[in-house]
Amino acid sequence: MLPTLRSLPALPIMPIGLAIEVTGAIMTEPPPTTNQDRLDRRDMTGIARFLHRVGRLKATLRTGWLDRGISQAETESVADHSFRVALVAWLAASVAPETAGAPALDADRVLRLALIHDLAEALTGDLPPYDPAAIPAANDEAARRRFLDQRHVRSAARTTAKRAAEDAAMADLFSTLPAAVATSLHALWDELRAGTSPEARFVKQADKLETYLQSREYLARHPAAPMASFAASRRCSPSLLLLHRFRQEPRLCRPCGRRHCSPSIRARLIARAGIRRAR
Repeated sequence: MLPTLRSLPALPIMPIGLAIEVTGAIMTEPPPTTNQDRLDRRDMTGIARFLHRVGRLKATLRTGWLDRGISQAETESVADHSFRVALVAWLAASVAPETAGAPALDADRVLRLALIHDLAEALTGDLPPYDPAAIPAANDEAARRRFLDQRHVRSAARTTAKRAAEDAAMADLFSTLPAAVATSLHALWDELRAGTSPEARFVKQADKLETYLQSREYLARHPAAPMASFAASRRCSPSLLLLHRFRQEPRLCRPCGRRHCSPSIRARLIARAGIRRAR
């Protein structure tokens, strides 16, 4: 005869929250949520928002190339540029101690500075040193070339406005990060902007070098593009000696294999491009 419910032995009643043994397994209540758990979730939400916003750099095109006639489909983004700046700076800083005349650099610090150097442009966009309204019209090709081939230095007013916009953008971006991380990034940004360390000055020159390399690559595909401003030579201090040597490396310069393209070489390249198009 099968036992009835009444005939079964009574199971002990255990307080809620204690472990209950069921067929050999232990079941426990999840631990109560603490303030630290809530803080960690808030931090992760802030980090996710930061990453989402800086992701806009992947769709922010570099203005200078567009102004020089490079198509939108071919123009690099700020994220493209920043990626190679970080690689150039980190690689160069890693071997810099082996180069005579160059002081030892903290390669990890160089990398951190390079990674954040254009973050503000996620909110400000890419701001050229010249006034876009001053660029001659496209139908005046000679005047437009003269304007874009000269090296532009940002005016005091435009420099002040750019710095204010970038400082505000960085403060906005960092505002969602955990306090310790935000403080560290603010300090790096201040160091980079003021150029107060050898690493900060090194990154600024790596930024210029990467732009120069990109101009050579575009020139290889578009020999008629006005890229002369990026080939302007500048004196290098001993701390920037390695980057200066990179810039002189013939294989980094296309299509002519020289550091600077003379007017005669440029004319031949333009003529050659015209012949190809005619064919």
